Amino acid sequence: MDKKKAIMVSLASIAENFSKIVTPELNQIWCEALKPLSFDQIAEGTRRCLLECEYFPPIATFRDKAIRGRALALLTKKVNSLKLSTSGMVFRCQKNLRN
Repeated sequence: MDKKKAIMVSLASIAENFSKIVTPELNQIWCEALKPLSFDQIAEGTRRCLLECEYFPPIATFRDKAIRGRALALLTKKVNSLKLSTSGMVFRCQKNLRN
């Protein structure tokens, strides 16, 4: 799927959720404004807007949720990975202390 199609699907999903009519102009505005986002950011912005917004979100809100949400997801993944790698070291240290 190309990025324009991903943005249009995102907009259609959000519009359906908020009973908003999508015009060709609205499609064009969203496609231009969201073009710099990655596919993962578009997906994250869509997910967060559907779950967190009470009203149809302006582009600025979508971008904020997309960028911050993706950054948070990556940070959480790194922290969880770090926890897993250090938990093995803690276990080995505890085992060595007992011996």
